[in-house]
Amino acid sequence: MDYFQNQQTIFTPLLQGFCDTVGKLEGEAFPPAPFLPHVCADYGQEGLKKVFYIGQEVANWLKWDSLLEGSRQDYLTLNNAFLDNRTFERKEYPKAPFWRMCKKIHKHLHKNTPFEKTFTGFGWGNLNAIEPKTSLEKRKNWQQIAPNYSTIKKASYPFDKLPYILEAYQPDIIFVLHWSEDDKKRYLTEGSTLLHHEDISTHFKIRIYKIADTLLIWTSNPSKLMPDGFSLDKAVAKIFDALALATHTETR
Repeated sequence: MDYFQNQQTIFTPLLQGFCDTVGKLEGEAFPPAPFLPHVCADYGQEGLKKVFYIGQEVANWLKWDSLLEGSRQDYLTLNNAFLDNRTFERKEYPKAPFWRMCKKIHKHLHKNTPFEKTFTGFGWGNLNAIEPKTSLEKRKNWQQIAPNYSTIKKASYPFDKLPYILEAYQPDIIFVLHWSEDDKKRYLTEGSTLLHHEDISTHFKIRIYKIADTLLIWTSNPSKLMPDGFSLDKAVAKIFDALALATHTETR
């Protein structure tokens, strides 16, 4: 299956609608351009699970001009350039809790897979295509961004919907690594069936849903687990214990 073609078909009209709104805005500064979910080149290869990892946001994504001055296809190509088969090994990311936890989950999922394929074949998404206000307020140029922010953020809401990931990439399993009741209500699609829920500690919660043929595991931001006494290894073990229980219960 050509997942880039799927992405183009689904996200190009959304990008155009976004540009039709924000291209009319005037101002001294704008937030980084929207992040769009994308996948490794070998996503969907035979023998590999189609796995998506979803975080809260990404800081300093592409420059605003890269969206408005080029074609929509050019922007998607730039947007997709981050993920490759060495993403988990990049020097700038080994200490980031999100990527460390993704790597541990991915290794567990593919423990019976040849080593050279252990860290490949995944997709990346975020709950927020445009950085939230709470992040941008810390920037020196927030006062210049602020006048247009609410319009830009509102225009980006169509990107922040799970059905587009399901349609474009048809993942087998999705891990959402950021706990927010507001995001959960906004992001989850109709037809989601709750299979398992578990509140392990103050900050460590797990919810497992079935959406058609996709399993979705929604859990806490890995940076919140340390204060509750959970290493990433212990947290991943808990997640897979919960997943085993949920899928066993479903098939009984």
